[in-house]
Amino acid sequence: QLLQMEKTAMGMYISGHPLDSLKWLSELLKCQPLSEVQFTNPQKTIRILCTAQAIRRHRTKTGKEMAFLRIEDTSGSMDAVIFSELYSQCYPKLKEGNILYITGKLSQREQNNFVCESIRTQEDFPKLFQQMQFCIKVSRQNGDMIKLQQLSDIGRDCKGNTEIILYLTDERKYVQLRQPILIDVSKKTCQALYQIFPAEKVGLIPAIYRS
Repeated sequence: QLLQMEKTAMGMYISGHPLDSLKWLSELLKCQPLSEVQFTNPQKTIRILCTAQAIRRHRTKTGKEMAFLRIEDTSGSMDAVIFSELYSQCYPKLKEGNILYITGKLSQREQNNFVCESIRTQEDFPKLFQQMQFCIKVSRQNGDMIKLQQLSDIGRDCKGNTEIILYLTDERKYVQLRQPILIDVSKKTCQALYQIFPAEKVGLIPAIYRS
């Protein structure tokens, strides 16, 4: 709230950025910095963790409501559009300063415009995490399988509701652990996992397996 007051009064954040404390989550979700989005293939789905800086609502010729957003992260800002179907689902939660997790694609018409396909506010994160799984990329060739023994300790110290699954890079397939390990989605958990596996091999993905 203090940071948003700084932004409103001075046009910039002084004491920090609202996303500074969520850098771990952006990394875990494999979000792309806004400064790089414009160079992305328009066919590729992009994940963004950002703040809503300005919201302009618009009524179409057919009478449906949509909105244009100005979104920002620690790397920059850009424009985004929310078409009517998605807008009808999320408009009550769209407020300036809110932290948003957005998936979508770069507009094929306007390269600097992002088309939103899903929007989650920070309030939605706990429910979102219930629909996801930790995925760790491992190889049978480089000793990763031995490291898996250490996951039991993380399961004990960081108990939660999100399952760990594996992606076997040699075989290009997902597998579940013989004994399921459920952990918390938190900065503490990520730090523990990164002591075993590089950050680029650990991610949070839509659930492959349903319990």
